[in-house]
Amino acid sequence: MKSALLNRSLTLICYLPPQYDPSSTYPLLISQDGRDYIQLGRLARICDQMIDEGKIHDLVIAAIPYENRDERWELYHPDGLFHHAYMRSLVEEVLPLIKEHYTISDLASERTLIGDSLGGTLSLTTALAYPRAFANIVMQSPYIDERIIQQVKESQDILSFSIYHTIGIKKNGRQNNQGIRPKFS
Repeated sequence: MKSALLNRSLTLICYLPPQYDPSSTYPLLISQDGRDYIQLGRLARICDQMIDEGKIHDLVIAAIPYENRDERWELYHPDGLFHHAYMRSLVEEVLPLIKEHYTISDLASERTLIGDSLGGTLSLTTALAYPRAFANIVMQSPYIDERIIQQVKESQDILSFSIYHTIGIKKNGRQNNQGIRPKFS
C-alpha cells in the first residue's frame, strides 16, 4: 500500500483463517516485524493449528515487515523520525485498507497489535495514542524507558487494555539490559 502519511509504500502480508467467510466478522492482529513473525515464528502455521485445535478463534492477520534496521528504528522507536506518522498510518491508512478487503471487527477490543523489541514498544505507544482503535497489545521484550512508563501512568484507558508482556532475560547468550524492566501500578 502507498502511505501518504509516510510518503512510502508499506507491504502487508495478510493471513486469513482456513474457513474464512466474508459474511462473518473477524478479530484483527497487526504484526510489526511482520516477516519475522511469518517466517521465523511460523505465525500462519501456528494460527492454523491453534484454530484447528479450538485454542483460538478465527482471526485476520496483517503482518507488516520492515525494509531494514534503519527504517525499523525510524518507524518503531519513540524518537524515530516517522514514529508518530507510522502510528497514525496504522489507524488512518492500514485499518481502512484491511477493512476494504476483509470483514474485520470495528471494536478495539477485537484488535491486537504485536511486536518484538521496538515493535512491542510501537504496539504499546500506538494503543496508548489510539485506544479507540486498539485495546490488545502483545509485547515481547519491548524497549521501555521512563518516558513510556509515564505515558502508561497518565493513560486514562490503560485499564481497558489487555496486555501480554514477555521479557527475555538473555539475548544471544548475554544478559539483556536494554531499557529498564517496567513496573506499572
